[in-house]
Amino acid sequence: MLLPTAAFLAFSAAATYTDLRSRMIPDWLNYSFLLAGVGLGYYFIGEAALAPAGAAIIIWFAFAYLVYRLGGWAGGDVKFFAALAP
Repeated sequence: MLLPTAAFLAFSAAATYTDLRSRMIPDWLNYSFLLAGVGLGYYFIGEAALAPAGAAIIIWFAFAYLVYRLGGWAGGDVKFFAALAP
């Protein structure tokens, strides 16, 4: 399970760097993180990981969207938080 942890750390470091540098997390980084999370979950856990991962993404995104609507986060932060779900 070292690969998912390394991927998480790499994507988090890249998001932190771009957020601190330009106050923005690019969409390509968020979407690639989401796809990598779902792909790694499927690889390590199997098809049983897809339904819970999808549900977690929806629930986490709903929470993050609420924080966005309240003015706490920007759009890139919401997508990054949702990508953390799988």
